[in-house]
Amino acid sequence: MPPASEYSLQYGLYGLNGSNPYTPRELDPLRRPDDFDQLLDLDGFVRVEAIAKHLQAAIEQERPAFLVVSGRNHTGRTSVANCILHLYREMRGLGECFLPGRITVTNNNDAEWLGRALVQLQNEGDFRDIDFSKRTREALGRLEDFGASAYEQRFQKIAFLIARDLAQLPEPHGFGVLFEGVPTATLIATARTVFERAAGIIVFTHDDYEHARTSMTEQVDAVAVDDAIHLVHLRPLVSEQINELATQRWSAASQLDCPYDPEGIEEVFRNSPVPIKVVLHRLATLLDYRLRANHTDEPWPENEHLSMRREWLVATLALLDDRPLR
Repeated sequence: MPPASEYSLQYGLYGLNGSNPYTPRELDPLRRPDDFDQLLDLDGFVRVEAIAKHLQAAIEQERPAFLVVSGRNHTGRTSVANCILHLYREMRGLGECFLPGRITVTNNNDAEWLGRALVQLQNEGDFRDIDFSKRTREALGRLEDFGASAYEQRFQKIAFLIARDLAQLPEPHGFGVLFEGVPTATLIATARTVFERAAGIIVFTHDDYEHARTSMTEQVDAVAVDDAIHLVHLRPLVSEQINELATQRWSAASQLDCPYDPEGIEEVFRNSPVPIKVVLHRLATLLDYRLRANHTDEPWPENEHLSMRREWLVATLALLDDRPLR
């Protein structure tokens, strides 16, 4: 079935403001603060309270916060990581005085990615006309001179200098780094050494496949012996969570009753857990399909043709062609 154009569908009939509230997209509250409201504290999915507790302890002790967001494809790793960076920024009251660094890891060369992270923080500072000290700039200029046997200690000094310069500005600044796609826990352990004297936030995302010899959870547990690293494990959603997701997303977008029948959601999603991005894709497809089949201008709930009863959900979801997710 060809994709429906959101602009051709009458979302207003559902009390929606021109768009589908279930359309999957990456959350990035650092750029769009309202995105944080889309991070639902679903029981068994993301425990925001536990994350906030870990961040608060790091902030109070003036030490860095380390978090790993682990999960299979389509579980929302990047969105959750972005929300964690935003939460840290808000808890420290940094506002626009927060420097984010984003690194996509593609190999096991830890020194390369940690060096890039330090340079990116420098670039973020330059973009904002932050005047790093001469000592900090000279140290950053010698990044490539450090040998493999000594780079962790050298990088640690540079990270400390960056954090110190940011803290000493007339309006104190802070920083965060997101390492995307960490293949093993070695980079996590090394980053902990590099940033252990720099009060900021370091977040890692990881595709939680089964390693040939050990799982990522076991690897993280091995380097997080003192609870300094907080693991957020994103699991696929079960039907009860999907019902909660459907209702909360709807309530945030429309004042009208949610048209998805809870018993229908329970039936079509009860066989096996589903990653959150796939769930959103299916809910969005059902909503668009219902609107596409509607031929009147009468709004929901007066228009019964816009309801999504159990029988309709079961029959329609079986017929719809779920397009591949990227």
